[in-house]
Amino acid sequence: MTELQSHQLANWSKQFRFPKGRVLRVRLQRVAEVDPTVDLYLLVRPAIVQLDQSMKAVRLHLQLRDVSEFRLLKRPTIDRFVIGRFRINFLERRFFLDFDSYLEEDEKAEMFDYRASDLFFACQSMKWKIITPKKSGATES
Repeated sequence: MTELQSHQLANWSKQFRFPKGRVLRVRLQRVAEVDPTVDLYLLVRPAIVQLDQSMKAVRLHLQLRDVSEFRLLKRPTIDRFVIGRFRINFLERRFFLDFDSYLEEDEKAEMFDYRASDLFFACQSMKWKIITPKKSGATES
């Protein structure tokens, strides 16, 4: 997995198209008195680099370490969680991720804006990787 640094946020978030993506799985791990680790599995589209590029969705694994606060709220009228406006920011030495932002694109988000979301996380460090699908019919030797 690749560690994401705060100065890489703008370029990293442009690699993927999060709107209309899906949250596939959320796994929360807590060991003793340490802040929990959250594994997020998302289905998102890659950004367009070339016009003839395949637009198949990719599975993205985000590992959030030392999660200090989070909110997971599933509304009863929603079958599965579809990502609305995605925002990521680095505030007060923490990464803030918001998967359902109510702000417009040109508005600057503050901490209370993240906390108002149905799905947000605040963590000290973040790692990511693209999960490549296993080839069907392949035999191991």
